Amino acid sequence: MGDTPRGLYEALITRETQAALDELGERLVSIVRALRPADAADRIALHVSRVVQRAVADAAEHARVELGVALTNRLIETIGARV
Repeated sequence: MGDTPRGLYEALITRETQAALDELGERLVSIVRALRPADAADRIALHVSRVVQRAVADAAEHARVELGVALTNRLIETIGARV
């Protein structure tokens, strides 16, 4: 494993992640750095893809395709309205 300390790397700190870090108390030390603008597109896109993947996977099997298409269309429409 080398000299790299154990931990999360290149992960966005979401509300859920922050809550988990807060629960660590003094047991472990967390070092958090701001998201670099050069990494923003990749890190945010990866996070959004994981959120969509979880939402579709958590749906009933018979509803996954319809839900996935609906979520994707809504996301694309929302992004299109902002740019």
